[in-house]
Amino acid sequence: MTGRFSVGGALALLAAGFLTTGCDRGLIEAPHVTIVSSVPPGADPAVVAQKAACAAFRDGVASSNTANQTFLHAVDDPKRGSVSYDKPMADAANAAAVILPYVADQIDAAITTQAPKDLAGKLGDFVQILRERANLYAQHAGEDEMNANGNKYTPTAGDLLKECPAGSSDTTPPRLPVAPASSVDQAKQAFCGVYTKQVQNAEDATDRFLAAASGDDRHPKPQWGDPDQWVAGAAANAAIIFKYAASTLEAQTPPPGSIEKVKALVTAMRKLEELYSAQKATQLQSATEDELEPAAAAVGSACETS
Repeated sequence: MTGRFSVGGALALLAAGFLTTGCDRGLIEAPHVTIVSSVPPGADPAVVAQKAACAAFRDGVASSNTANQTFLHAVDDPKRGSVSYDKPMADAANAAAVILPYVADQIDAAITTQAPKDLAGKLGDFVQILRERANLYAQHAGEDEMNANGNKYTPTAGDLLKECPAGSSDTTPPRLPVAPASSVDQAKQAFCGVYTKQVQNAEDATDRFLAAASGDDRHPKPQWGDPDQWVAGAAANAAIIFKYAASTLEAQTPPPGSIEKVKALVTAMRKLEELYSAQKATQLQSATEDELEPAAAAVGSACETS
C-alpha cells in the first residue's frame, strides 16, 4: 500500500469557503505518546507506575469520550428520523470502532505489576469494557446492547477519574511495546503490516470527514456548528485517529534506510491531527496533498521493495 488519500471534491469546496469556518481556532496541543524509559533515581516504582497508568487512562478516556459523544450526537439527530444507522451514525460508529481499540491498547500497555493492584484491576476492567464497546460499534449494534455496555462504561470511567484526578500524573502515556524480531526481514514485515493498518485507518478517517463536509439529502450545506455535529465530530475523530496512527508508527522499528521517511510520515500525521483538532478547513487539503500523501507513498514504496 502506498497511501491513497482522496482529497479533491469536498476539501476543494472547504478551501473555497463552502463550509463556513468563521475565525481560525488556535491549534490544540494533543498529548503525544512517548516512552517512559526508567524509574528516576530515588523514586518509588509504585508511584511511577501509578502515574504512568493514570496518564494512559486520562489521555485515552478523553479520546473514547469524544468518539462516544460524536456517536450520540448522530443518534439524537432529529434529521435521522426512523433510519437506523444512517450515514452520520454509521460513520461515527465506524470511527469509534477504530478509536476504542487504540485506547484499550494504550491503557493495557500501562498496566504493570508495579501499579497498585486496585487501580490495575479497575483499569483492566475498563479495557475489557472498551473492547466490548468497540465490537458493538463495529457490528452497528442495537440500543439495548449499547446501553448495557454504557451502564458499565460510565461508572467504571467515573471511578477511575477519581483514582486519577487531574494533576495525578506527570508523565505521558508509555509507548506500546514492540515484539522483538528474529531477523531484519521479520522486522520489516512487522513494520509494514503496522504501516498498512495505520495508513488505512487514516484514509478511512479522511473519507469520513469528506463525507460529512459534503453532506447528504438530510444534511445539505453542512457547517461546523450544526447541532448534529456531523462535521465537527468527524474532524474530532479524525484528529484522534491521526494522533494514534502517528504514535503507533513512531513506536515501531523502521526498515533499514527508512527512518527519515517514517519521521516525515509521522510529522505529516501530527500536522493533520492539529489541523483537524483546530478545524482549520482551508489548510487540510494542502497538508494532505503536499505532505501526507507523498510521505505515505515513500514509506509504502520502502515496504514494497524486497
